[in-house]
Amino acid sequence: MKIFLITLVSTLILSVLVKAQPQDSLFVIISGDTVHIWNTGAWENCSSQFRMDVSISNDTIYVTEVDTTHDLAYCICYFDLCATVTGLQSGYYNIEVYRKFLLLYPDTLFYIGSTSFNYGGSPLTLISNSYQSDCYQISTVKGNKEQPAEFKLEQNYPNPFNPLTCIRFEIPNRTFISLKVYDILGNKIATLVNEEKPAGEYEVKFNASGLTSGIYFYRFQARNFTDTKKFILIK
Repeated sequence: MKIFLITLVSTLILSVLVKAQPQDSLFVIISGDTVHIWNTGAWENCSSQFRMDVSISNDTIYVTEVDTTHDLAYCICYFDLCATVTGLQSGYYNIEVYRKFLLLYPDTLFYIGSTSFNYGGSPLTLISNSYQSDCYQISTVKGNKEQPAEFKLEQNYPNPFNPLTCIRFEIPNRTFISLKVYDILGNKIATLVNEEKPAGEYEVKFNASGLTSGIYFYRFQARNFTDTKKFILIK
C-alpha cells in the first residue's frame, strides 16, 4: 500500500507538471521560401521526446507536438519546438498548434494556441525539429548573495528579442573572461566581452539590428568554465 501511494502521488505531481504550459510562445519566421513555425518555452517533463507532426488543409497548417517518451523524470524544463514548411502558395495562413502525451493522456489532444501569417511562395516539403533548452532539477531559489560563489551564465532576456537583449553572468573572483556570439553555423558574429573582470554580477546588452532573423548562440568562457546558450532574433 505504501509503495502504491508513493507511485500515485508521484504520478499526480508529474501530471500537473506535464500539463503546465505558462510560458508557451508561438511565432513565425519567414526566410526566403521557407516558413519556420516556432513554439518556444514549452514547460514540460525533462524526459520528453517530441515528434512534430505537420499537415496542411486549405489555408490552415496543423502542428501536433507528440511526446513519445516511455518514462517520466522528476524535473521539468523548457523546450523550443520548430516545424518548417517550404513551398507554400502565396496567401494568408492560419496555424493551429496542439500537444499530445502518449504516456499519460493517449486519447487527449491539448490545444496550445494559434497564430497566422501572410506568405508568397514555391514543391511543398515538411520538416520538423525539436530543440531542448537547459534542463535542471527543481530547487528552491535562494536570496541575493553579496558575492557570487561560482561562475554562472544566465539565459538572455527578453528571448525571443528584437533587436536588443540583455545577457547576465556571474564570476566569483577576478579572472579573464570572454563572451562571444555565434550564428547557427558556428561563425563568430560579435565579441561582447574579452578582458579581465573583478568578482561580481554583470549585465551586457547585445544589439542585433544588423543581423537577420534566426537562431544564434552566445558562449561564455572563464578559466575552465564554459557555457553556451541559444537565443532567437525575430524581426
